[in-house]
Amino acid sequence: MMNRKKILTIMLTLAIAASGAAMMTGCAASVAIHGATAGGSSDTGTETPANTETDETSTDEGTGEESSEAEESSEADEESSEAEEESSEAEESSETEESSEAEESSEAEGSSEEEESKSEENGDELTIKFKKPENWDDTVKAYVYLSNAEKIADWPGEEMTDEGDGTYSYKVPKMYDGSQGGMVVFNDGGQNARNQLPKSNGFKIKDGQLYDEDYKD
Repeated sequence: MMNRKKILTIMLTLAIAASGAAMMTGCAASVAIHGATAGGSSDTGTETPANTETDETSTDEGTGEESSEAEESSEADEESSEAEEESSEAEESSETEESSEAEESSEAEGSSEEEESKSEENGDELTIKFKKPENWDDTVKAYVYLSNAEKIADWPGEEMTDEGDGTYSYKVPKMYDGSQGGMVVFNDGGQNARNQLPKSNGFKIKDGQLYDEDYKD
């Protein structure tokens, strides 16, 4: 009877031990499963920063390309602006040159017109002047002739115009220019003029020349 109880006790103890071992095995398996799960999560977390770095690199490259395009566009705008400024300066320079040329042309035309006007006023005439000596009469005449004896008027010539202050003027045709043999003798009138200059052959006629008692050809 006692042996039977002992046997039952031993069997119960073994059963309890077996149950405890099973429980411990189950706990270990659970711990292993949780560890594996945690490891997977850890690996996934490690990969995430790598993806983030890739995204950031892609973003940086995209930003760099946009920045480069913006710089190229800005440079193109600056070059276009410089080209417009150069074109504008060239146009202004061209307009200034044209305006200057037009002004010079206008001035040249004006000068030419003035010369033509003076020429028309004077016609084909030369003007000679004479300052009479103080002892001469107030009527002064000019006897003009050519070396071939052709003359404007007979002696004592034609009366000169009194300009005042003892100065007299007279107009003669251009054909009587000194280079063509034109000569002039000044006197104070009458067939028997008391005074004349020069005393013998006349002075050569020069347009605008003022003659006096000290003049020498």
